[in-house]
Amino acid sequence: MNLETGMEHIGVGDWVSGVTVMDEKFIGYVDVEDPIGIYRVVVTQSDRDRIIGKRVGARASKVRKLDDSHTAGSGGELESLIELALMTWDEAWFHELASRKGRPTEGEIGKKRPQLPVNRIKMNEMP
Repeated sequence: MNLETGMEHIGVGDWVSGVTVMDEKFIGYVDVEDPIGIYRVVVTQSDRDRIIGKRVGARASKVRKLDDSHTAGSGGELESLIELALMTWDEAWFHELASRKGRPTEGEIGKKRPQLPVNRIKMNEMP
């Protein structure tokens, strides 16, 4: 946290939310950090559908860093981030997210395995 401004430092790759210079609310990740206090953010969610997936500009005073609980929360958010990592071919990020998800235990695997139907017609015993 910067003691002069009271704001946490935001760097390239950090997940942020804020308002663009065109007054559009967004959530995304920082792609470029300008020294004059403007961030270029790749938008993943917005109140304006036309900017989703695009790079937008936002003033540093209008952007706040999201903590880790926002980036990989409950529900389908982690799965969505894994899909995004696959779409962007970011192998390191994919492995990081996959490790957060965890692997099922042996007990869970046995519970989820469907039971195969029993063959009640014996084809080998033809009259």
